[in-house]
Amino acid sequence: MADPCIPYKEEASHITGKVKTTQVVSKTFVKVSGVQLGSPELGLVADGASDKSGVYQVDPCVSGDAGLIPLGVAAYDCPVGGLLTIIREGIVPVTNGAAITAGQYVEMNTAGKVIPHNTGTIIGIAMDSQSTVGGDTPILLLLQG
Repeated sequence: MADPCIPYKEEASHITGKVKTTQVVSKTFVKVSGVQLGSPELGLVADGASDKSGVYQVDPCVSGDAGLIPLGVAAYDCPVGGLLTIIREGIVPVTNGAAITAGQYVEMNTAGKVIPHNTGTIIGIAMDSQSTVGGDTPILLLLQG
């Protein structure tokens, strides 16, 4: 075969990122923020592994990112330079930035939290209601670009 197309990474429910410049908070959205580290042919690595080949640099979603499709949800708090598990599929708890009603489409606010869909990009469906700002709402992720 001449010059085959080999994917860097097939669609998966979890991928690994390395936090580039700002500490990441669990249950909020992250974005790609820098060049890929290492060779993509080697694939991604498990958290805590010393081999970081194929890992993508990430940072929290912030002001100005509300219209983008995030990479996924941070599985836990992670400091700068740490390896982070990023969840891309399924129903996951996400911190909400406003009251959410079950069945609503949601989008991301400027702090990487979910709010009811208004004019931004739909990134999920609320699977339960949560009236407490800062509480966690189970969200069915719709992160396909």
